[in-house]
Amino acid sequence: IGLSLWVVGVRFHILISFNRLIAIAFPFKSQQYATAGTTSAAIAIALSLSFLQCAPLVIVDDLWFCYNKKSMQWIFSPNKIGRYYEANFNYLPITIEFGIVLLLDIITLIYLRLAHSNTVQSTSSASSKAVEIRLFKQAFSQSVPILITFTFFAFATPLVEGAFAHFMTTTFMWHFAHGIDGFIIDLFHTRLDLFVK
Repeated sequence: IGLSLWVVGVRFHILISFNRLIAIAFPFKSQQYATAGTTSAAIAIALSLSFLQCAPLVIVDDLWFCYNKKSMQWIFSPNKIGRYYEANFNYLPITIEFGIVLLLDIITLIYLRLAHSNTVQSTSSASSKAVEIRLFKQAFSQSVPILITFTFFAFATPLVEGAFAHFMTTTFMWHFAHGIDGFIIDLFHTRLDLFVK
């Protein structure tokens, strides 16, 4: 379940980045594309792909993913099928998906820069651009913990020795990224006036 939540979380980051790009690059057409039906379909596809990606862990004999308290890490089965699944069904798709998120965010940033430098905005247009920029800041802020986690998984973990160091560069970073991701959503969307009397 933990792995499937991580996988679907990465997929949702792609959807959020794509939605933001459409809203900023094509503001007048974005409402035409971002309907309840298309949003529901995109979420259903992301959930289905995540389920299909993680289904072999339940179906295939001798393939599993669990927490090893001795090594303090989440591990795949230490056999040929486990190593194959880890490399090709876990790391490769997540690496590609994270690259897509970065690419979409870079394109969005370019659109924001072009819109800012090429147009003189009215007050209402300026306020809508401020909202778009705030959403971009949120998305970028949410991408940073994922980038750090990915960097630790791919580059730091192979270099460290000892169970605790491996725990810090894998399990801790994974859970830390999830926590920070939720915290960032709270920071950007909590109405502080609800807490002030």
